[in-house]
Amino acid sequence: LFQENSTLLTKDDSQTIIGFKTIRFAARVDHASNDVQETDEELAEVMVEFTKDTLPCARIIVDIRSDTVLQAESMKEKQGFIEELAIKGAEDLDERNARLREIAVRFGDQAYFLDSTEWTKNISVLNAAVEWLGFHQSCFFRELLELNTRGTGYDHGRTELKADPNCRYIG
Repeated sequence: LFQENSTLLTKDDSQTIIGFKTIRFAARVDHASNDVQETDEELAEVMVEFTKDTLPCARIIVDIRSDTVLQAESMKEKQGFIEELAIKGAEDLDERNARLREIAVRFGDQAYFLDSTEWTKNISVLNAAVEWLGFHQSCFFRELLELNTRGTGYDHGRTELKADPNCRYIG
């Protein structure tokens, strides 16, 4: 078995995207006093520099939802938030989005900024990110799944998209 598959072990995959990972930055907290040890700006600077130093070839996609009022409403419906908290939630989400935009700027050319309010309405916005990642146009999305539509899970009963068999990484 090893001899039959040895070419798999020696193939140069340095140009292959191996996986994706969601990374959330969290402030360091002194649990004895409950004091936050760094501001959001300090944390962003430390985490961006750490990521750039540790993963210099990584491509970072920063995705937000700019329609924070609808996002807060969705949170309200899903989690039973009261109206005042939904309004406060939208303000908090606006602040979070501003921080994420700043993080994308700090990453420079290593980052691609996406807004799900845009790409869920116009698939070419998402496909521009696919191209930026280095994939051939055969990898472009032709449709999207609707996930968690109105808290109901997948819309239309579909749970997967089929990839074009010619999809390939071209760098």
